[in-house]
Amino acid sequence: MSESYYRRLIFNQEIALASSVAENERLRDCRGKLKARRASMNSSKPNYSEPELTASTWRGKHADKFEDNRESGVIDTYNSLLDKVDDALDRVDNAINHSQDTLTFQTQNLQNYKAALQRELAKD
Repeated sequence: MSESYYRRLIFNQEIALASSVAENERLRDCRGKLKARRASMNSSKPNYSEPELTASTWRGKHADKFEDNRESGVIDTYNSLLDKVDDALDRVDNAINHSQDTLTFQTQNLQNYKAALQRELAKD
């Protein structure tokens, strides 16, 4: 194979590697934002069950209905949102792992192409 062939392979692999690095950085940034959002949501979660309704603060059928609505309408929905954030984090973590595998593969290919070019140049 010719020197120009290996130079094209190296050039194309460097472009692919740069693209993969950028994708990996975007995914890591996304993971950081999702973790921050989850932490913010977790810290705000207790606010949705306040004030606590006790027999001394409010009782009766309206209090019971309000508590049921708060539990099913707000808290359950909030927990569902937290679950969705956790699912998104899992998907991003999987994508990061895949991206890292791709980076490793592309880096190895680039090293192999450079070594092949050196062997080709040494022939001359």
